[in-house]
Amino acid sequence: MITYLESAPDTLPLPGLVKAMEEAHAAWKAQAERLFELLNLEDTLRAAWLKEWAFEDQVRKLEVMIGNAERLDEQVTYNQLVETLEEAGLGWVVEGAVEWEAAPEHLVHWYRNAWFERMLHELLDSREPLRRFNQTAHTQDILRFRELDELLFLFNRIRLAARHWEGLPSMVGNGQLGILLREFEKRVRHLPIRKLITRTGRAIQAIKPVFMMSPMSIASFLPPSSVHFDLVIFDEASQVKPVDALGAILRGKQLVVVGDSKQMPPTRFFDSLGGWVSSIIICQIPCTNAAPPAPIRLRRARWPRRCFAMHVNARS
Repeated sequence: MITYLESAPDTLPLPGLVKAMEEAHAAWKAQAERLFELLNLEDTLRAAWLKEWAFEDQVRKLEVMIGNAERLDEQVTYNQLVETLEEAGLGWVVEGAVEWEAAPEHLVHWYRNAWFERMLHELLDSREPLRRFNQTAHTQDILRFRELDELLFLFNRIRLAARHWEGLPSMVGNGQLGILLREFEKRVRHLPIRKLITRTGRAIQAIKPVFMMSPMSIASFLPPSSVHFDLVIFDEASQVKPVDALGAILRGKQLVVVGDSKQMPPTRFFDSLGGWVSSIIICQIPCTNAAPPAPIRLRRARWPRRCFAMHVNARS
C-alpha cells in the first residue's frame, strides 16, 4: 500500500478500493470464524491463524487439510492425546512435538529420559536408603567382598588338602599298601595297571581320590567292583557315546553330566586313544532348548537340569 501511494497514482478510486478491501477483509474474517467453529480450533491456534500466519500460509494449510481428509481419524486421536497430556500436566510434550523439528526422531527418547529422571527423583525422595547411597563405599564393599571370596577359596583349598593329608595311610605295612611299596621299588616287570588296580584299588584311592580318565581308559584299567567313587563327572558330554558312558556311571554313587547341546556330536577320534584326555573341571554351558548331549538323552525325564549363571574357564 505504501509503495502504491509513493508512486503518485490517481487517488480518485482509492475510497472505493478501501471500501472493497474492508468488505473483503470482513468476509474473510467471517469465513475464518466459521472455519474455526467447524474445526473446533483452540483460541491459541485461532490467534496464530489470524495474526501470525501470512495469507499464503493459511491457504497452504487449508489445501493440506483438504488433500488429507482421509487422515481425519489421526487428527482426532491426536486431539485426544493432547487433551490427556494437558490434563496430566504434560503440555510441554505437546509443545515439543509441535515446535521441535527433530521431534519425529527424538521425541520418544526425550520423553522416556524425562520420565525416568522423574521416577528416579521420586524414588530418591521416598526411600531413605537410596538417598543415603554412597558410590565410593559401595565400590569398596564390592572390592572387599571379592578379596574375602578369594580368601575363602584359598582357605577351602588348604582345608581340603589338609583333610586329605590327614587321611593318607602310613607308608608302612603289608596288604594293599605293601604291594604298592614293592611296586615303587621295582625297576622292571611292574604289574599291569588293571591287575594293580584290582589288588590295591582302595589304597590307591586313599592316596589319590580323584581320577581323571576317558571312558575308554576306565574300561581298560578299572575292573568292575575294584574301585567305587562318590561322584562321577562327565565334562564335554556331547562327545561321549551312551554305550561308553555306562561303565563310568556304574562305578559312582552320584553323577554330574556337563555338556553343550550346541557342540558337535560324538566322533570316533578318541576310539584309538586310551590316554588321560578328559577333565574333571566343570565349565559353563549355555541353557538352550536344543537337543541335549547323548548321555543326557538317556533318561532326561528323570534327571534334574541346571544351567550355570557364570562362565568358569580353566584359567580362573
